[in-house]
Amino acid sequence: MGAGTLLGGIVGSALGGLFGSKAAQNMRLAPLHEAQASSLAKLEAYSSKVTEVEEHTNRTWHDEVLPDARRRADAAASSLKKTTETALSAARADLRAATTLDRGSRRQLLDAARQRVQQALDEERSGLARRRAALWMSAADAAWETPDVFDVVLASPEGERVTREWLEDASARQELVLAAAAETTRLIGAAAAFTRAELAAYLADTRAELFTEGKRQLEDPLQDLEKANDEVRRELVTTGLVEPEDLDDVKR
Repeated sequence: MGAGTLLGGIVGSALGGLFGSKAAQNMRLAPLHEAQASSLAKLEAYSSKVTEVEEHTNRTWHDEVLPDARRRADAAASSLKKTTETALSAARADLRAATTLDRGSRRQLLDAARQRVQQALDEERSGLARRRAALWMSAADAAWETPDVFDVVLASPEGERVTREWLEDASARQELVLAAAAETTRLIGAAAAFTRAELAAYLADTRAELFTEGKRQLEDPLQDLEKANDEVRRELVTTGLVEPEDLDDVKR
């Protein structure tokens, strides 16, 4: 055998071993490459799903939830405004009634004053008393439909006491009206606070529901990605490129 033949055999064997080794390595690494490709595809799918969920959540929040909350708030505010206006109007009317003489009250005061004037005239029976009574009766007739009723009542016997008692009663009625108005105002304020708390709870609950739904939609893509990554880890260990303890360190 010649030297060339021997050298050719050696070179051929070396080249055959080299290319055989690369082919074997490619075959050995093929599952790893497939696992890596699958992991990359799963990662892209997961990322795409995350974007989709985020866009859907933001769109739902801004286009549906917030407008609905504003509509609820506006409706509640309108209702409370009407209730407040009605309560204030009623309070004003009650205050006027508490401090104003109606026809019946004027008649009662004047009739009672006439009785006292007549009684004083019967007791005194003098010309001066008759003239004084006549003047008073004339003034009473003229004051029947005017704000001068109390002036006439004051001029009657015990008129000061009667007027003071009526004013005290009116003041007491006024205090009752104001107390009722204050309680109504408190209730309206409590209703407003309740409405605000209700809306805040609605927003919080809806946000939590959207988060839960988004998390649910990401569960399957995330599990697929984790499985694909686990397959890559197994192939890395199988090929001997990574030691198992190295993967444990990465996990930690």
